[in-house]
Amino acid sequence: MDPELEIASQIADVADVTLWSGTTHRADRFNDRWISYTGASAEEWSSRDWETAVHADDRARCRIAWTSARQHAVDDLDLRLLDRNGLYQWHRVRFVATVGGRWFGIARVRDVTSKRTIRDDPDRASLLGDRFLAAISHELRAPIAALLLWERVLREEDLAPEDRTRALEAIHHSALVQTRLVDDLVDVARVSAGKLAVQLRPVEIAGILERCVEGVRPLAALHRRHLEVRVGRDLGFVHGDALRLAQVFQNLLTNAIKFTLENGHVTLDASRTGDEIVVDVIDDGRGIAAEFLPHVFEMFTQIDDRQASGESGLGLGLAIARELVALHDGVIEAHSDGHGRGALFRVRLPTIQQRLAPKPRLASARALADVSILLVDDDPRVLSALELLLGRAGAHVQCAGSVAAAWTVLEHVVPDIIVSDIAMPGTDGHELVRRLRAAAPPLQRVPAIALTDHAAAGDADRALAEGFDGHLSKPIEIDVLVASISGLVRRPRPSTT
Repeated sequence: MDPELEIASQIADVADVTLWSGTTHRADRFNDRWISYTGASAEEWSSRDWETAVHADDRARCRIAWTSARQHAVDDLDLRLLDRNGLYQWHRVRFVATVGGRWFGIARVRDVTSKRTIRDDPDRASLLGDRFLAAISHELRAPIAALLLWERVLREEDLAPEDRTRALEAIHHSALVQTRLVDDLVDVARVSAGKLAVQLRPVEIAGILERCVEGVRPLAALHRRHLEVRVGRDLGFVHGDALRLAQVFQNLLTNAIKFTLENGHVTLDASRTGDEIVVDVIDDGRGIAAEFLPHVFEMFTQIDDRQASGESGLGLGLAIARELVALHDGVIEAHSDGHGRGALFRVRLPTIQQRLAPKPRLASARALADVSILLVDDDPRVLSALELLLGRAGAHVQCAGSVAAAWTVLEHVVPDIIVSDIAMPGTDGHELVRRLRAAAPPLQRVPAIALTDHAAAGDADRALAEGFDGHLSKPIEIDVLVASISGLVRRPRPSTT
């Protein structure tokens, strides 16, 4: 799968826009919105020219735009597409050529809005939708193009060590950017479906804020921003999801740093007021225009207001932050006196009574000494990376690229633990663990950890119900995986017979 096309497909599903794609002029992939709009199946379209859906008077302009896109020139055009009822509707269309050799077209009906927060303002909805489509190609292409260029650098012979280090750091950064984009899009889909979830437990807010500050210090230094931290003592605990709260505060701090001028000031101020913890992120930067302030937590609104700053992004972070804070029974607010007057974002969270929990011990570099692990994943790149990293932790690792290959290994070897991907062609990880639990001891009692790409709310519950002992979502934090393996191999699994 072309990574740009895959992410564009997710964006299209979230934004309710039509997408079709191909490698030659004939399209070979159509999203559900295209099928629903045209009323013809993907199989039918595979034998038809997609241009037959374009009004005859618009086809010449359409071909010019498609040809220009194949030469990496990007422009929008308005054209009419035939719907399932035989009527033509105007669409704003953009064609994009991917670095993977494919092209895709994205189209949005000009007079339809799908964003609930701006449904009463169709002119504004249309403007945001058009600008959103205009931002997609840049947001998809930039990190992938950089990654591929630096990968080409690494292939050069006699590469200086410092250049190799720069290349690896750049590839890592590009991968993180792409991961954040995908994570935001998945969260937006969950928000739209009402399925954004948090795992609530007592968490100490000061520790979360400290980690967020450390996470953004390199960014502040890079942009030459002064970062001041004022976190009160004994802030206490909230009933929250530590990862999701960190996502909120990291987003607020990152935005403040990005939209503050050089040598500007960003302040994190956290205090306890009665039964509330109040966290303020304050900057003296660009500020927010009065007419934009009521829309600051709407999806895609960064494109409307801050595009001129040169900062990238799809404008999803604050919309997601608002939903996450609400799931914690909290409130998030934005204040600004206008352009050039800075901004203040305030988060209020209710506190709970909780004793300070002991800090977990970090796994040592040899935490998995002599532990035998069977890794199962259909992606050889994932297998190679995990084999190397787990091996450096002292483990003896065997790899299998499919459930069938894994079972061949298990016919001869009983590992201490199995770490398996779920979504694999043919037989999946759920079937592997079902067969494992139905086997005779000692194989039956081998602990197993499930890895998933999707991070859906029910993934963990289903994995545990099928017979896995743990569940982790990709991208994998290796320290978390090592700690999970270490804990399971030292805890005997009871027989299921």
